Amino acid sequence: MKKLLGIVCVVGLAGLIVACAPKASKDDCTAACQKNVDLNQPKKEAAADPAAAAEKDFAAKIEQINKDKEAALAAIDKELADKLAAVKEAKPPKKGKAKPDKKAEEAKAKLNAEYAAKKEAKAKEFADQIAALEKGKAEMVEQAKAAAAKAAEEEKAAREKAVAACAEGCVNAGVKKSVTDCQQKAASAEEFAKCVK
Repeated sequence: MKKLLGIVCVVGLAGLIVACAPKASKDDCTAACQKNVDLNQPKKEAAADPAAAAEKDFAAKIEQINKDKEAALAAIDKELADKLAAVKEAKPPKKGKAKPDKKAEEAKAKLNAEYAAKKEAKAKEFADQIAALEKGKAEMVEQAKAAAAKAAEEEKAAREKAVAACAEGCVNAGVKKSVTDCQQKAASAEEFAKCVK
């Protein structure tokens, strides 16, 4: 009988100790919930740099414009060369020193000036296209950065909301401190799930 009474006392004392085990504080629950969210969050790939994506997108366009510009300026140069070659110079006299042909020189000077203006106008046209692309690229980078910042803020707010709801449930359920301590040490979601009572 004494032995039975001893067993009942030991079992009763163990039950009392378990019942009196300290409950987790709100901070303990919050830390455990943060660990749970971290362990169950899918691993995400590193976000692409929005500036790099815009650079890549626009680099090809700018390169094409530069090629088109070179081709257009080369065509103007060829047209000028053809016209300069077509300018007829006076035939030199059969005897004596040849005098420079002023008419031919004036015609060539006029052509050179005309085609220099054409080249300048064409170069400006392409420079304007490149400037418009650069502006578009800058706007695209800003939009991408703003979208990434907004997504990060939304993700942070959702995480904070999930942790707060979890912590409140933990406190209301009266989870023991030993459980939250175990959960905080868990290295995987499986280990976390094993931390009960």
